[in-house]
Amino acid sequence: MVDLPDGTHDIPGFDLEPVTNEFSFDDFSEADFESGILTITIVNGLVISLGDLVVGLKTASGDDIPGASTTVNGPIDPGTSGSGTLDLTGGDLPGNIIVQVAGNSPGGSGILISATAKIPEQTISEMGTIELEPDSNKVLEATILEGSMVIEVDNFMAVSSMLYLSIPSIQTPDGAEFQTSISITGNTIDIQDQTDISGYSLVMSSVDDQSVNYEYDVLTVDTGDELVTIAAEDSIIVSIRVQGPDTGEDLTFSYFEGMVAPQERGCDGSMAIESDSEILEADLSGGSLVISVNNPVNTLEGGAPEAGIIVSQILDTNDQPLQINTGPMVGEMGPQSIDLSGYRILLPRDDQNLYYTADVTTAYEIGSYSLMDSVQVDILVTGLVFNTVRGYFSQDAMVDSSAIELDDSTRVQSAVLNTGILSLSIVNNIGVEAGVFFQINEFLKNGSMLDTSFSIAEGATDIMLDLAGYSLVVPTDVDTQRVNYVSSISLPEDVEMPLSLSDSIAIDVSLTGIAFSSITGAISPVTVDIDTVEQTIDALPEELNGFDFETVEMVLDFSSSIDLPIYLNLKVVAYNDENSDSVVREISQNIHSDPHIDIEDAEELINILPDRIIATGSAQVGHLDSMGTVASDDSLSGLMSIRAPLAFIIDPDAVISPEPSELDSLDLTEGGILGLSLMLSLDNQWSFGADLDVLVAPDSVDLVLGNVDTLISDLRLEAGTKSTVTLDLDQETFELLKRSPNWSQPELRVLAGQDG
Repeated sequence: MVDLPDGTHDIPGFDLEPVTNEFSFDDFSEADFESGILTITIVNGLVISLGDLVVGLKTASGDDIPGASTTVNGPIDPGTSGSGTLDLTGGDLPGNIIVQVAGNSPGGSGILISATAKIPEQTISEMGTIELEPDSNKVLEATILEGSMVIEVDNFMAVSSMLYLSIPSIQTPDGAEFQTSISITGNTIDIQDQTDISGYSLVMSSVDDQSVNYEYDVLTVDTGDELVTIAAEDSIIVSIRVQGPDTGEDLTFSYFEGMVAPQERGCDGSMAIESDSEILEADLSGGSLVISVNNPVNTLEGGAPEAGIIVSQILDTNDQPLQINTGPMVGEMGPQSIDLSGYRILLPRDDQNLYYTADVTTAYEIGSYSLMDSVQVDILVTGLVFNTVRGYFSQDAMVDSSAIELDDSTRVQSAVLNTGILSLSIVNNIGVEAGVFFQINEFLKNGSMLDTSFSIAEGATDIMLDLAGYSLVVPTDVDTQRVNYVSSISLPEDVEMPLSLSDSIAIDVSLTGIAFSSITGAISPVTVDIDTVEQTIDALPEELNGFDFETVEMVLDFSSSIDLPIYLNLKVVAYNDENSDSVVREISQNIHSDPHIDIEDAEELINILPDRIIATGSAQVGHLDSMGTVASDDSLSGLMSIRAPLAFIIDPDAVISPEPSELDSLDLTEGGILGLSLMLSLDNQWSFGADLDVLVAPDSVDLVLGNVDTLISDLRLEAGTKSTVTLDLDQETFELLKRSPNWSQPELRVLAGQDG
């Protein structure tokens, strides 16, 4: 191109440099034409004529479209236009095309060249690239946290224009490509437009192409009839850049997908061994080192970091420090647990901490990153179990507690011990002297609970405690009867010693020889058999046969110092051995609440004229539903009394027969006595009458067997009277009285119907 000064010039003919311009069809994105004509018109706005022009169509990527070319025949004079047509029949046409124009100009003579002209509306199209700073981080897609798009324009032309900019590589939050427009004033520089692109996305076609492509059109304003002066060096300069929130700052991202430069970072930390003891060395038989990772930064395994962790105070069997590799750390991972069984811990006395170092590395590969989050790695040592330990043990005393069951159904509330031995058998296998404190809360003496302290050397130790005089006090709000003991073992604090899991201090506790002088509580029932008591009865004469006592009071009165229920079960039996009659009375009564017992219908026991009365039975002392107290010196005694007033019920055939007696024989001279009279003096003090018979027999046995003679018969005795009766004896009676030996027995037959 040759600059020409103002004036008239002869311009020779020349070939035009091909000119391209992009064009889009609004009605389709791609079309397969069955028929059609495309008319192309070229307007010549130059000061010289144009010759034949060849117009060809290309795809958006620059490839020729087959059959899509035509020639616009010249000449085309300045200010006029020429047209050509394209036959589209059977052709394909994309929606976005590039129009290329090539040809020539025949030139001309006397052509006026002037910088002042009428400028019609013109479009200046430009494509370019925003160069990012060289970086090993490669973006596929990234969300901008803070940033701005800055567009600066210097317009060195006298004509105004509009700038229309689009950047496909930068997308709005809803996914549309970035677009903006700027009004450009003629002959104005330092025009600046700034757009906040926070929340926008930076999208690249691949990690190998990190260009931010843009394209813009500058549409000049039609000057109409106004003449505008334009120089050859006049231009519009557009510069585009992206930056952080302030000038000179880089973009920041909240999300990044792509390749991040490999990184090697390290961190360290410590874990305290929580113990009052000072551990120097320990062999572990259990325990875990647990690593918990939460990495919300990496959402894919690609490019995820890995950590190599070393704990220098934990050694394996080869005396090498414990090493762990986490593998790719992505998202919230389940805890990774390392079994520490078989490892060994080495610590200095003045520093009881485990120290770890972690080397973190990343892989140079495509990954996705949530840059607003952070990686959290927690390391915890837990559940350590030592097989052997060497160190200084200033820990709290080892406390153990257990209980001794009282093997008895009696629910004791309190008791005073008469005798008892508490035995402690202790075996010390730890190799050093230890202190022992032992306590039982339920044993009290003088208001203080039982406790004792002593030292135990290595080996076996037996301790015996005399419990005589102690009181056993058991809480009443528990069902189980037990005594609870606590043993506390203290180790020396200033002696270095080794300990092993197989080493231990064992304490066995036992109670023997327990005897109580008194017990308060719900006493388990005790059944006591009552020795059989037999009482011979010889105070009831046979003469009372047929006479029944109307009332007999038989009473048992007990006296007891036992403050417990006593349930008496008594059986009283009266026996008449002559006729084998018997009468039974059974008695059941709590003599603790009522010590007085009346035997009902006791006259039935007496009216059989018993020869003996036998009492047997048992007594149950105590009841689990009743609280009470019993002591070893408690006693129980009873007294039976019988009262039988002389009030009888007389049977209709009742007979009173006194014991027989021997009569002196009469020494009478035969024929010397003409008659004999027997005078009887009678005094009946009873309230009933009777008829008197006097029986005689040569022997008392005959009286029992009924081999008798009647001396007196049916002699009436009136109730409550005195009388004298004279009986004349006949010859037969004489003979009876002369008999020797001779026995007599009176019989009184109670008169029926008379009160007795």
